[in-house]
Order: sequence, then structure tokens, then C-alpha cells
Amino acid sequence: MNGAGPDLVIARMLAAVWIAMLANDALGGPIRAGADALGILPLVYVPFLLAGLVVLLHLACRILDLRFDAGALFIFVLVGWGVSYALLLGGELPQTAFGLYTWLPLFIGILIVRFGQVDLFLRMMAPLWLIAVGGVLLSALLPLPWIGARYEIAGAELALARDWQSFGVARLPGLTRASFTAANQIVFAACLLLLQPRRPASKIAIWLVSFLAILLTTSKMPLAALCFVPALLLAHDHFGGREGSQGLARAMVAALMAIMVALPLLALAGLRPEWSDGAGFLNLASLGGRFGDMWPRAFALIDPHGPQFWLGTGFGGIGVSQSLFDPTRYSAGDNLFVFLYVSLGIGMLAFVAAFFSRAALSREGLALALLVLSLGLTANVIEAVLPCLALGIIMGKWLYGQRAAPAAEQSWIGAQGDAMADSVRLSRT
Repeated sequence: MNGAGPDLVIARMLAAVWIAMLANDALGGPIRAGADALGILPLVYVPFLLAGLVVLLHLACRILDLRFDAGALFIFVLVGWGVSYALLLGGELPQTAFGLYTWLPLFIGILIVRFGQVDLFLRMMAPLWLIAVGGVLLSALLPLPWIGARYEIAGAELALARDWQSFGVARLPGLTRASFTAANQIVFAACLLLLQPRRPASKIAIWLVSFLAILLTTSKMPLAALCFVPALLLAHDHFGGREGSQGLARAMVAALMAIMVALPLLALAGLRPEWSDGAGFLNLASLGGRFGDMWPRAFALIDPHGPQFWLGTGFGGIGVSQSLFDPTRYSAGDNLFVFLYVSLGIGMLAFVAAFFSRAALSREGLALALLVLSLGLTANVIEAVLPCLALGIIMGKWLYGQRAAPAAEQSWIGAQGDAMADSVRLSRT
């Protein structure tokens, strides 16, 4: 079977899908408010449904043309295992299916690498930064009507955008649905923009505006990441070399990963730190809540004498899916290691391998790794669109190696000649 035509269709669909997912995330408040007013709320879920379709089309094409594809094999095994194993443990089909739904950005991130769209992803950070920062600043000046408003879908009442406070300070969501979503977008976009060639004054302006905007969201870990991730990248450029030894990059990744694993394990061991609220919303009381309740509740989902100890719970066993279908045992996880271990058990080692792979530690790959791991200290990452896409790109770089995009383009160009080459270029712009 000639894969050039289907691959080109999938590539174009893929670009449209992940850009729509980012837009839906960045403009979640007004999009849902408008959809609610027009009575078309179910349409806001179309980007995720199309994402599932793109993944299925890619898997089907790889099966039909009998070409080995590491990313397709990984997705197939992960989905097959995560779903069937969860059902085998007694999980309900709706809970498992919703759990699978939350993993879709990871699969799309893998395909972004497969179809050579990482450069396009990086270019999209500029408009994303403008929307996220502009939205937060706007919400600081004007009362936005969707903040605090609610809507109903499938019998559940949800917030268009969260209206909440931290120690009396409003947590501004901007145009997104939650303050931490806006903060994640700002820190990702800002750090990736700082990687690009710019005048020093422009970089300083981007950093300062980003710092102010994240401060207005009161999100502490993105604020910390904005401070230390650019510093680590500067240190890597100076001491490790942009194209030289990856030893320093691996050391940085290892240090963050060690902290990410150690925090919940200390909670499991019984550590219960207490922090004063004297610093206002910048205090660490929320971290104390994770030590005292959230992380122990997550580990309680694992039977130490059952298969879950080694294999986790499968899809839907932790996080938002659990909150909908098993609320009495709910834990958000709020740590990437916790979420991956409870979901996949030792299967999480594949993600560890990806973070240390040579292909994933290019300069932009290192930036993505540091951002994902820093946010992963206190967030589960999988259930946030942009961080999960970034994790998928890291996985894709590991699965496909440095040759992913050129190999994909050569397979199309070789079949159709210069006309196909032009089409491929168009599909990436």
C-alpha cells in the first residue's frame, strides 16, 4: 500500500487538530460561554474527538501498509494495555474511556514528532503567549463575564472559568478556564520564546511581562519554573555547549526527576511538613496539603499485595476520570511520578528512558523536559493540554530518534515527486 496519500492527509489533519486543542485551551472561557449561549456546547469537545480519529487513522495506516512505526506501536500497546487491564481490574467502561480521553494529547505529541511538526509547534508559542498574557492582564483590569459562570452538560454542572482566591487574592484565569492553565501556557511559551534568537532587551521584556502575568494567576510552581528553567538553559549553553556533551543536560533532568520522585515518597513515609501562611498566596500551604492528603490518597489506590503494585490501575484509575466515577477515592495525583505510577506501574519506566534519550535532549527538547518535570513536581501533567503535548513530543523524540521528520518526508516525496514535496511543506506551515 502506498502510504504517501494517507500520510499527507493525516499530517494536515494532525496540524489542524493540535492547533485547535491549544486554541480551545487558551480561549476556553469565551469559547464555552459562546457555545453555551448558542446551545452548541458539545462542539467544544470536537478537537479531542478529532484527535482520537487522527490517532486511529495513523494506527490503521501503519497496520495496512505493514511499515514498522515505533510511535504507533507504543500508542497501540499503551492503549490496549491501559484499557484492557483497567477493565480486567473491574473498572467501569465509562471511567476507563474518559481516562483514555485525558491521555489523547500525549499521543498527539508523539505524532507531532512523527510528522515533522515540532518546528510549527515552537512557532505557535508566540501567539499562545500573546493570548495567555493578554488574557490575564485583561482579567486584571476588567470583570470578564464567563469567570464564575456555570454551564450544564450531560447532567453535570461545570464552571465556564473558575472564580477562586488564594489567601484573599483572586486567581486570574484570563481567557482560559483556570488560573493554573493560563500560568502553564505562559511559562511554556515564554521559556520557548527565550530560546529563539532575539535581542537581549526583547528577552528581558518577555520574561518580566511573563513574571507579572503568572504572579496575577497566583500559581507558584509555574512562577518558580519561569525563574529557574531559563537559568538552567543558560547554564547548559555556557557550560555544556549547545551541540556538545549531553552530560550536563542529563544531570539537570536527573536532579529534577529525583526531586519529583522524592516528594511523594516522603509523604508516603509519613512526612507532614507545616508551613506558615505569612507569605500570603506565595506560601507553601498547598504543598502541605499534597503531603498530608493528596499523595497518600493516591498511593492508597495501589494494593501492595496485588498486581497494581507492579502494573498500576490502568486508564481512569486516578485523576479527573476518578473524580467523576469514583469520587470517594479521588486523588488528582498532582505529581507526574505519582500519576504515571498509579496509572501504569513499572510501565512508567518508558517515560524515564525518554527523558534521558539523546534525541530528546536537543536544546528545545531539554527546555521541554525541564518544563514538564518542574511542573510535574506538583501537577500530574497528563490532564493539562500543553504540558501533555510537550511530554508527548519528548516521547516522540525518543521513539523516532533524530531521523523522524526527514524519514517521514522522504517516504512521501519519494512516491510523488516535487509536487508532493510542495504539499508536505504546505502541511507544515
